[in-house]
Amino acid sequence: LVFDSHLRQAGYLPRFEPRLVVAHQNRKTFKVVRRHLFSLGFGSGRVRVLIPGIKGAFLRRVPFIVPLLIPYAWIGLARRLFTSSRPAMGNRLGTLILALPGVFFWNLGFIAGLLCPRAGGYCYNRLLHPGASPPAAGVAGQPPRITP
Repeated sequence: LVFDSHLRQAGYLPRFEPRLVVAHQNRKTFKVVRRHLFSLGFGSGRVRVLIPGIKGAFLRRVPFIVPLLIPYAWIGLARRLFTSSRPAMGNRLGTLILALPGVFFWNLGFIAGLLCPRAGGYCYNRLLHPGASPPAAGVAGQPPRITP
């Protein structure tokens, strides 16, 4: 998003490149999926802080309404699932139920992206690992860092 925004500001128009190769990595455990969704949300939140004109940038000024994105995103997903005419959707209700934790962890990452200055910092780690206890002391007046 940031790269695209900078290209557009410079007057360039991003285009499709047919020779481009994209790799996909399957995430096989819930823990790995949770971390991935959290980091996607974090990146999205950081973009909203760094680029004032991007869609949803107003959320950085009113972060207390961000938790409302959970039901908003889930209802939007439900609408798309149940209005789709594709027969391959299978068990739509099951898909919707399974998507709820994903929406939650993405939203948690989004909040961290809006409020925390960097990935891996104290605030970020406290949201990603809420049960972890911080080290006894920070470095040079900074909050202590929690390592995963």
